[in-house]
Amino acid sequence: MNYIIITGNLVDDPEKIESADLTRMIMAVNDDYVKKDGERGVNFFTVLAWNELGDACVKHLKKGDKIGVQGRLQNRQYNTDNGTARFITEIIASKVEFLKLKKND
Repeated sequence: MNYIIITGNLVDDPEKIESADLTRMIMAVNDDYVKKDGERGVNFFTVLAWNELGDACVKHLKKGDKIGVQGRLQNRQYNTDNGTARFITEIIASKVEFLKLKKND
């Protein structure tokens, strides 16, 4: 089974990739543990939303908004210009909940 539920805040506005009808978002998610220096750890996750789901994210979400994402994990590999293999893990969203939207000024 490949299923994930995650809650966090958007690091930037959702980015629409027109050529693929795809929206890319980066989420910051706090860790449960607190480091020795008193700081809480943070992880950053790439979330991809396709078609209408992605369109709704672009329309309604902005940097700093808190969202909940349900979906699946996807691993993929690509090569940089110098031939180095890179691996990336992304969340493919099946549902995005708008939990707390920042007020527009």
